[in-house]
Amino acid sequence: MTYFLFTQRGADVDQQSGRMKNTALHEAAALGPAGLQSAQVLLSCKAGVRRRNAGGQTAYDVAVNSGCNDTVSLLAARTGRDLLGKLGKHKLNLQVL
Repeated sequence: MTYFLFTQRGADVDQQSGRMKNTALHEAAALGPAGLQSAQVLLSCKAGVRRRNAGGQTAYDVAVNSGCNDTVSLLAARTGRDLLGKLGKHKLNLQVL
């Protein structure tokens, strides 16, 4: 609920901060199972799944390192949808000859 209120008031859900320039989604992924619900809420607020921190890691990479399979699956699914959406915008012809 708090995330929704912040974003409705213009907060940047992808703001990077700290030494590693993590986003809130990176931080949620780093929490392992404790961050799953936060990651779900952030994604519903359109948090960017492909944003990289200062170490070149996406939130997915951080989730893999945290060992939380549920968060890894959530971020993998969202990353896939994001990439498919971008392919659709470019109207690529993927026919097999």
